[in-house]
Formats: sequence, structure tokens, C-alpha cells
Amino acid sequence: MNDGTTLQFFDGEPQTVVRNEQPNFTNQSVNSYGQSNYGQTGNLPTPPKSNSTVIYLLSGLVLLLLGGIVVAGVYIFTNNGNQVAQNNTNTVNANISNKAVVSNVSNVSNVSNNSPNANAKNANVNTNVNKPANANVAPSPSASPLSAAQIEAAKYEVADTINVWKSASEERNINAHLNNYADKVNYYNGGIVPVSKVRADKERAFGAYNSIEFKIDNQTITPNATGDKATVAFDKEWNFSGEEKSSSGKVRQQLTLEKNGGRWRITGERDLSVYYKSN
Repeated sequence: MNDGTTLQFFDGEPQTVVRNEQPNFTNQSVNSYGQSNYGQTGNLPTPPKSNSTVIYLLSGLVLLLLGGIVVAGVYIFTNNGNQVAQNNTNTVNANISNKAVVSNVSNVSNVSNNSPNANAKNANVNTNVNKPANANVAPSPSASPLSAAQIEAAKYEVADTINVWKSASEERNINAHLNNYADKVNYYNGGIVPVSKVRADKERAFGAYNSIEFKIDNQTITPNATGDKATVAFDKEWNFSGEEKSSSGKVRQQLTLEKNGGRWRITGERDLSVYYKSN
């Protein structure tokens, strides 16, 4: 029937039931065990919200950042190591190069020195070192020879010194006598000695005798070319007397003198020959 009632037939046959019903569609889902939920009605449950995605993203960013830091550190360390190694290599190469240059220069010098013309080349090099081009080197001034007047003036000064020396001896004035000597004297066979050695010898003689007399003759005075040195030779005859002993004699004596500070001083004293001696 169109109104939805059930028609029933009673003809002895099995009863046929016809239902005019609308199909009931239900939602179908699969549970967590893989079983179908077909036939169950209602809306599907909404899955709960979770922070897993955010955590994963943050973890990924952190790992990416750490990886970048590690890569940068490895890069910097590698570059620094390469730079240090390069610097060390450059230093070693520089040292080796310097040693090689020095060795080559030394070898060249040795070869040059062993060559037949080495002396001539070295002489030319030495004369040209630090020599400006076209330099006019003035020759060292040579001492001009003394004039006749200068020679006579030098002889007079030397003779005056000898007279002062002789007079101080006769007066037994040890200080005035030694004032005619230089600080160093080539004294008889003793070689070069300080003036104190001369003083000790003269003091013994002056102390042993009460009277000292000298006579000088046959004197020659020879100045050198520059007029600052002179050699004097003369015959010296003496007569010494004292309470306990006396001495006399004659020798050919030589004195050498040098002019220093405007004064002539004795730098050497010796006997050239002995005529006689009596004690």
C-alpha cells in the first residue's frame, strides 16, 4: 500500500512481507584494531590535538643550528691549521733560502779567493768600498824638512835642557833633576821603566856622596826631521866624593829626548862606551 501498511495474503503459502522502508545508511569506520565500524551511527571522534609537531620542528631547528656551528668550527679550525702550516712552511723555506744564499756567497767568495787574480780583485774592491764617485782624496800632508834656523833653535833648546839636568845633579836636587825625564824612560840595560825606577837609582847615588861634579864636552845634538825628537851624545866625566867612598870615571853617554807640551824631556839614557872607571 502506498501508506506504508503491510499486505498480508492468506492463501496457504508462506507469508510474504514487503517493507517499504528507506535505507538506513550508517557511517563506516575502522577501529584501532583494523575492524570495520560499519553499521555504527554517529559522527567520527575528533583526534586529540598534540604538540609533537612543534617539538619536532624545534628539534630540527636546534639540530640544524648545531650542525651549522660544528661545520663552521671545523672550517675555521681547518683554515687556521692550514694558515699555520703555510706560515711554518714559508718560514722554513725562507730559512733554507737564506742559508742557501749565504752558502752560495761563501762558495763564490772561496772560489774568488782561490782564483789567480783574487788578490788583485780584492785589492780593487777594498779600495773602492765606501768611496764616492769622482772623490778627490787629498794626500796626507808630509812634514816639511826643518829650515836651518829651526834646526839651530831645536839644538839650543835641547842643549839648555841638558845643562839644567847637569846642574840639578851637581846640586843633588832630586826633584829638579827628575823633572827633566819623561814618565817612561829607556834606562840603560833595564829597558823601558817608569820614572820612579830612575828616581830610586838617582836617590841612592845622591845619598851616597856629599859632592857631585860633572864635566860634559864633545857634545853633538841631532834633531829629527820634524823637530820633535833629538839624540844627544857627549863625553861625561864625573868625580863623586863622600865620607866613606868616592867614584870617578869617564864615559861616552847618549840621551834621547822628545818635545811634549813645549818642553824637551829625556826618554832614554845609556852609555855608549866607557873610557875609565875608578871606585
